[in-house]
Amino acid sequence: RRVHGGASRSSIRCVADVMASKAEKEAFVSGHSGSTIADVLGITLIPPLAFLVSSAIHPLLPTLHPLVIDTTVIGGSILLSTTVAADYSIFFFVCLIATFLILRFAATRGAIEHSSFPPTKIPFISSARALLMIVVVISILAVDFQIFPRRFAKSETYGVSLMDTGVGSFVFAAGVVQGRQTSSTSDWKTSLVMRVKRASLITAIGLLRMTFVFVANYQEHVSEYGTHWNFFLTLASLHILCGPPLLHSKSVWAKLAIAATLLIVYQCLLSTGLSDFIFTAPRTSFFSNNREGICSLLGYSGIFLISESIGQKLFSLTESCRLWFQIAVTVTSFGLMFVTIWTIEPISRRLVNLSYCLWTIALNSAFYLVRLHITSNHVTSHHMTSHD
Repeated sequence: RRVHGGASRSSIRCVADVMASKAEKEAFVSGHSGSTIADVLGITLIPPLAFLVSSAIHPLLPTLHPLVIDTTVIGGSILLSTTVAADYSIFFFVCLIATFLILRFAATRGAIEHSSFPPTKIPFISSARALLMIVVVISILAVDFQIFPRRFAKSETYGVSLMDTGVGSFVFAAGVVQGRQTSSTSDWKTSLVMRVKRASLITAIGLLRMTFVFVANYQEHVSEYGTHWNFFLTLASLHILCGPPLLHSKSVWAKLAIAATLLIVYQCLLSTGLSDFIFTAPRTSFFSNNREGICSLLGYSGIFLISESIGQKLFSLTESCRLWFQIAVTVTSFGLMFVTIWTIEPISRRLVNLSYCLWTIALNSAFYLVRLHITSNHVTSHHMTSHD
């Protein structure tokens, strides 16, 4: 009996240690207030500049595989700027510009060729999505380590941080690509079937993630999406919610009107008590357990519809008009964002409020604008052949 009792106490201590370790890890990624808009913008500009430097190296090292150059320059720059060089983003920014100018001067070609990103009708969209994926992957892997600044981790209530922009940026990118499909597909039923197939696959991934997290007893930031919800379920839900015939309209202005109405109504609900429910309500049912993920679908639907409208316009405009269109979208979004912050409430990723939605649209529009300028003026893509 003594042996059995000792084994039981040992098992209890082991379980207690595991639970304590999980709680400590959850605390490490929780309770943060974020950074500043300028800080996030500065970090966001590093990837396209690294892409530019990588493009400048290609003609100088033709025998070296482009993937090796891109992985070293782009991946290395993003890794450094989000870890050990995070406090020196301005210096890092200047170094990348100086490096590009030196390499450009050394190059013998008028334009810099780049072939490692998928070719598209609009090449900057593919490269922008690829850079976004690299930033997100590095951030997700690095956030559990102390070398990753806590100001970049997701904010708990209100605030702006690098990781706060992740899901919003994915929704924005998905909407832009959907805009191309909307423009090229005349039958809304065909479009809806495509959306359902895509949503089914993403839902399966989301359920698998939820299962693996539960089995592995991996720490979760519950205030991010809720107890059971996750990013994949959000993305899958958006493909269904934004699929009805009315939302499939090819009229950009009609879609923008629907998105604006949705965001304004959702913000009114937040201002009249919904935000208090999301922040403080006890988790006693499926809805209350996953209130962050479910309620935020309204905000993300607005982002998706607006970005889909932007995508429709981008794919219909000539190259010379796209730059001015992106400038107009970026300036308008930032203006509306600051007005909303000053008059309504600060940015909140957890609520996905109006300020967050406008911040997401403004940040990604600025990011796409930089990529568009780089692609149009410095990188040739005549040899590219695949699609978004």
